[in-house]
Amino acid sequence: MLSLSVPLLFLAACDYQSDPEEARTYDVPTGEDAAGSAVRPVQIGFDGPRFAACAGNGEVTNITEALSVRAAPSGSAAETDQLAPGSRVAMCQKVGGWFGIVYPPPPAPTPEVGQDAESEDIPGRPDCGTGAPVADVRNYDGPCRSGWVHDDYIKLVAGR
Repeated sequence: MLSLSVPLLFLAACDYQSDPEEARTYDVPTGEDAAGSAVRPVQIGFDGPRFAACAGNGEVTNITEALSVRAAPSGSAAETDQLAPGSRVAMCQKVGGWFGIVYPPPPAPTPEVGQDAESEDIPGRPDCGTGAPVADVRNYDGPCRSGWVHDDYIKLVAGR
């Protein structure tokens, strides 16, 4: 009996997750969108109330066309948006090989030649609020967009 329990203990020890990023994620029940696909909101605030809501900033890389933003951390989740190469994002959460990101909407179109820009309401890009602390871990609720992208296509440019 003892000879059987030693290998089982060894296997149990191998199952331990030592990746600190994995330890910083919380299991959140997923919902479903109208099409029945899984939806998992991006969460912010994992570093506590004294630090930025999102720990890092990244840039879309290793892709020539567009990067799919997904509703959940899965390649089978619904595509909710696309990001161009070079787009900047806040990296807020990591689940497996996926980053939960926050990013501003595309800039407003530039006025056409001869159009009076002062007469049009052309807003600037909003502050997404990811650099300011939040009291507790919570779902990101705007004003910017959020979603999930595979970590193969995001390069860390600031943070950890």
